[in-house]
Amino acid sequence: TAIFTTNGATARKFTQEIDVGQIGINVPIPVPLPMFSFTGSRGSFRGDTNFYGRNGMNFYTQLKTVTSSWRQEDATPAHVQM
Repeated sequence: TAIFTTNGATARKFTQEIDVGQIGINVPIPVPLPMFSFTGSRGSFRGDTNFYGRNGMNFYTQLKTVTSSWRQEDATPAHVQM
């Protein structure tokens, strides 16, 4: 599941409220499969062993994987007033 936004508050709200295992912020494919040993947060899996899906997530105790990409020109500059 992915969201494309320049608003950090919107991205944070989306990340906290959606019920999925992999989230992409400003990236079309949330997480490349070879980097992680599970394919989803529910009962889905690939291969002949059931180490994927919820079992893989429980093993690593990682509830959500969030991959994000923020362009520097989208960043709000910081200002200091004295």
